[in-house]
Amino acid sequence: MKALNNILCRLLLVLVFKVGAVISTSGQGTVLAQHLGSSDPTTEGFSLSVSSDGSVGPVSNDHGFDAWQTHNNGGGFAYYVQALSPQQQAQVAGSDWVMSASLRIVSPSSLGVADALTTGSELFQLFFGSTPNGDPFVQIDSPGNPKFVLTGAGSTYNTYQLKYDSMSGTAGLWVDGVEEANNIPGIPNIQTAEAFWGLGQSAGPTANWSQFSLTAVPEPSTTCLLLFGGGAMALRLRARRPSHHWAKGIQESVKGSR
Repeated sequence: MKALNNILCRLLLVLVFKVGAVISTSGQGTVLAQHLGSSDPTTEGFSLSVSSDGSVGPVSNDHGFDAWQTHNNGGGFAYYVQALSPQQQAQVAGSDWVMSASLRIVSPSSLGVADALTTGSELFQLFFGSTPNGDPFVQIDSPGNPKFVLTGAGSTYNTYQLKYDSMSGTAGLWVDGVEEANNIPGIPNIQTAEAFWGLGQSAGPTANWSQFSLTAVPEPSTTCLLLFGGGAMALRLRARRPSHHWAKGIQESVKGSR
């Protein structure tokens, strides 16, 4: 029986470690859309819409970052869209998700640069701009249109994230790793499910984008239950063995005393 417990314990521990490795790898979520650095977004699955007064192109070593620029030549627009497949739309609808963008507003201007996600039933959108002294700001497209200024930051790269919680049905705004707002509702919007980023309004500023991504983050599942259950059982088996030897030692010492 002791040998069987040892074998079972070892098998459970191996299972726990392997399942844990899978969860730690997949726990980052599934990337549904992504732009990185100075790569042409049209080679990354995005389609471009650009007017005669707008332009796009790569930027190298801008404040230490490679990026892709959406430029306003005086009233133009230039933005990228990636439609979500039915499978991707189901992933967004059934899980948490994170929309992330790292960008620098190049010239002081009112809002007009944006990123957005339409899920097929709701719209989640952020607008970006900068104050007259060059400090960037982000404005949430939601009731009250809350606005957050990165005072003293100047024309620098910053990372903005909308993190959606499927349990509450709302999102939180994170700026450079700090939560600035929560309980952000989606705006009812029956459109094709798609991810959007770029210069969407004619008065918008020029911006350099070092990254944009949409990631579906699955909730803990039965796999996690197996992980913790298996670990608990293995620890229980290991804990039983010392008590068994201890009891056996007492019995033998009692016999010897007789």
